[in-house]
Amino acid sequence: MDSQPDETGVLPRLQVVDDDPAVLATVAAMLEGSYRVEVGAIEADLWRDMGEQDAPDAILLDIALPEVSGYDLCRAIRENSLLDYVPVIFMSGVVDLERHLAGNDAGGTDFIAKPFRVAELKQKLATARHHAERQRALKRDVTTAFSTAMTAMTSAAEMGTVLQFVQRSYADDSYESLAASLARSCAEFGLKACVQIRGCDGTAAWGLNGEATPLELSILNQIAACGRIVDFQTRSAFNYPQATLMVLDMPVADPDRYGRYRDNLVVLAEAANARVQALDSASRARRQARLLTDVVNQTRKTLVDIDRMHRAGRARAVGILHQMVEQVENSFVHLGLTERQEATLAENLRFAMHETIDLFDTGLAIEHHLHAVTETLSSATRGERNAAHPG
Repeated sequence: MDSQPDETGVLPRLQVVDDDPAVLATVAAMLEGSYRVEVGAIEADLWRDMGEQDAPDAILLDIALPEVSGYDLCRAIRENSLLDYVPVIFMSGVVDLERHLAGNDAGGTDFIAKPFRVAELKQKLATARHHAERQRALKRDVTTAFSTAMTAMTSAAEMGTVLQFVQRSYADDSYESLAASLARSCAEFGLKACVQIRGCDGTAAWGLNGEATPLELSILNQIAACGRIVDFQTRSAFNYPQATLMVLDMPVADPDRYGRYRDNLVVLAEAANARVQALDSASRARRQARLLTDVVNQTRKTLVDIDRMHRAGRARAVGILHQMVEQVENSFVHLGLTERQEATLAENLRFAMHETIDLFDTGLAIEHHLHAVTETLSSATRGERNAAHPG
């Protein structure tokens, strides 16, 4: 099985480590056209310090070397992380279980007995290189999987920070506490941020060291007039109608982290904006509840006054009517009326008196209904107050 040149037309490199020049010549002759056969160093330190550009594609290593054993040299090769997966095939005139075990412990890939045949050598080299390539691919896959897992864990932790802010924001009942919570969430990302909150009841701004300085406030006011997302150098600003978030130290040198942070900060700013809207809705509800309470209280007071005046007017009217009927009846003797005329006139007077009293009583019934309406408005007002203060 011959090795093929790579896309540049260069044959793979095989370094033969042996103190016998005849072995090098033999291997070179056997592998002509399949490998570039070179002499490998016997010194262990040269292998430990070898750079990536000098790493061969495979190593053929004799066990019996004059100054160091092949096993020790193989261990030195494996100490170099750049040579981790370079296949090492041991050569020996004697191959038994003990040597196989020693070669495996030293980090070898395979064993070949001297003298060897061309087909056997090519087969072992091909198999060893294929195995090494599979190990490299597996390491790449593991590294990629680990990196993906770490990214997923990091993303989950960052999303947890966002969710914690959303949860905490439900307890923020003022613009100031909301601005501080948003800045604190940015700090949990390791970022420095300034925040401005704008609502129907005013504004609040949070700087790097607590309440925003006049300069920080001026910068936030100017940035709020820019677009939705503004980037300049390491700074990024996220603008919403009622919230502005300005981060001063975005990790622009790390595109992956920068992209994740940017996405998460957009969510943070949008969540803050939504919370301001909720706070403003609650504030409007409280104002409306107070207004309704004032109206109900004023209406109740007015109805009490009307009821008092109505009852007093009814009592006075009844007294006047009774007095009038009595006076008319006393004057019958001077009018020269017949008994029938007197009875008719008295009956008409009493009928008019009762009709007048009924009108007053109808007014009292209307007042009773108005009181019921007032109580209904009062209950609705209490409901508005409870909705504005759910906690």
